Amino acid sequence: MPKETSLNGAVAGAIVGGAIGAITALLLAPKSGRELRSDLCAKAQSVKEHTSQLAGQLSAQAKELAGSMTGKSEEAPATACHSATDLEERSEGMNTMAPSQPDMVKLGKEMDRMPTHSELRAEGKQPDPEQ
Repeated sequence: MPKETSLNGAVAGAIVGGAIGAITALLLAPKSGRELRSDLCAKAQSVKEHTSQLAGQLSAQAKELAGSMTGKSEEAPATACHSATDLEERSEGMNTMAPSQPDMVKLGKEMDRMPTHSELRAEGKQPDPEQ
């Protein structure tokens, strides 16, 4: 999304900058009022057409992006399930401190209560080098 936002900002900046530059050039040019109004109308029409063209391009890009993301979001659950099954199969037979989900939760809580090396040093204790 940040890339899309950046693109929208760049397009808006180009349009506004172009319009300001065109108006400034026209106002500073030595022309009669009728010629100036005619030039302003022509430039306004040009900016309108350019804006419509850019809006169409952005719409097409957004639809393309949405289509590609739809396909990926439909594949994600199957991929995650496959990865979890694969991980489970590879972990069978491994020596582990927490062979099941409840054991992992219990181990995690125990580890949260354990002091860190920094905390042990602050208390004047020597941390275990094996941990």
